[in-house]
Amino acid sequence: YQKNIFRFFFIFFTIQIFPFDFSFFGTLFSIEWSYFIFYDLFKLVKHTTSFYTSGFTSWIITAIIAVIGTLFWKSREKKPLNYDKLNYWLRVIIRYKLAAGIIAYGLIKLFPLQMPYPSLSNLHTNYGDFLPWKIYFHTIGITQGYESFLGAVEILAGLLIFNRRTTVFGAGIIIGF
Repeated sequence: YQKNIFRFFFIFFTIQIFPFDFSFFGTLFSIEWSYFIFYDLFKLVKHTTSFYTSGFTSWIITAIIAVIGTLFWKSREKKPLNYDKLNYWLRVIIRYKLAAGIIAYGLIKLFPLQMPYPSLSNLHTNYGDFLPWKIYFHTIGITQGYESFLGAVEILAGLLIFNRRTTVFGAGIIIGF
């Protein structure tokens, strides 16, 4: 049963990490590399495979594909694979994907782009009309120096996650973050 669980998660995470839909390649080939805009790189880093839906429905479809793939893998496996090596490479790929995403989000905080200074109309809106995330964004947006500090901490954590020896420290920083 442990091999089946591993097979399921191996397929599930592989589908989520690698671009198996054409929207990624459309974004990749539409980037004007001579005129670099950070948002283009950000879109590439945060890309996940979606099946013409978004959010939770896409995850369910990915899980169904992973179950089918697990059953197929189990039926076709003649000689046992080295699951320790597969586990190692899956962890490396997941770690690199997470680190790249964390660094990308850190960069848009380092140069205050994610939480801009609130507009005049937002400042005149009643406090009770805001959702909790909007209150947080406006609070951080007013203190742009703090937003840059948070971005630097996030970038540091992402860089620590890239190295296998410092992964625990980077993950600890992100959990605290």
